[in-house]
Amino acid sequence: MSNSDLDNCDGMVDNSAPSSPPVDQVSSAQTVVIVITDWDRGMSLTFPADEEVSKLLSRDEHIDLLTATLELARDADPEMDFEPTRRWVRQRASELTGPLAKAKSEIEQLELLAHHLAEVHGLKGDSDSFREAACSYLPHVIETGRGLPISLSVLYIAVAAEAQIPLTGVAAPAHFLTRFESAGGPLFLDAFSGGQIYDEADCVAFLYERTKLSPADIALSLGPIGPRVIIMRMLNNLRVLFAGQHLWNDLLPVQRRLAALQPANVQEQLDLAQVERRVGRLDDCIDRLRRLKASTSADWRPQIEAELSAARKVIALSN
Repeated sequence: MSNSDLDNCDGMVDNSAPSSPPVDQVSSAQTVVIVITDWDRGMSLTFPADEEVSKLLSRDEHIDLLTATLELARDADPEMDFEPTRRWVRQRASELTGPLAKAKSEIEQLELLAHHLAEVHGLKGDSDSFREAACSYLPHVIETGRGLPISLSVLYIAVAAEAQIPLTGVAAPAHFLTRFESAGGPLFLDAFSGGQIYDEADCVAFLYERTKLSPADIALSLGPIGPRVIIMRMLNNLRVLFAGQHLWNDLLPVQRRLAALQPANVQEQLDLAQVERRVGRLDDCIDRLRRLKASTSADWRPQIEAELSAARKVIALSN
């Protein structure tokens, strides 16, 4: 699966819509969203160990983004200790305290931040990162210096926040960036390219060369985004990677999170049922589909019935 086949992910054309195609059709760009009118909370998804992600489930945007991304990474390493990553962020910010105090301009501060993270500590992107799930996980990014635009950007945002530099995320098409509100207008940092700094016009031109989208559409995408969009984009990166490689057990916790963050999105619930079927969690799959069938419009019945039939066939073949 090539990068150009993928949607809603880092490093490729991306309109940053939160929903994605069904798991069985992951290369398709089609997305359909229908609101569930009376979803049975008996199948609600919770994450009691994940304090920050749990806040997002209640639409609380005041979260610790660094911790939330580590909670995602813990799906791959249940014994993960968050403190080494937090300590690394604090240390990098501490190292910048003196140089930043001597900076003569806002752009010089950004240049110092970028130089320190990219050149001194080796944080840069490469094309192989898009094929490795570990490049979405911050401890691995710190250890290797390699990451996706979004995982590198989260580290930039975290270090900058610790150093009192307000960076925000930007869900630009094809390439995640960070944004700084300077006195002369917004500036954009590209963590994937070693901290390249653009003004708005140069950023639009850069993204136009990558996407060929209209400059007007690109400009509209350059506003700051909150933690919820960042977390969902990171999850979409992992979903497309795991689905493309048929790593269904790895995909299950990712899809559970996407379904939990979008409980009124029928397609996300269907996607979760598909993954549950593929990993052999047939009781969960059938229960989810039955509840969906009882709580959604008739337009969804053919897809739900097809999934129920597929799950029942698996059960029949195993008996």
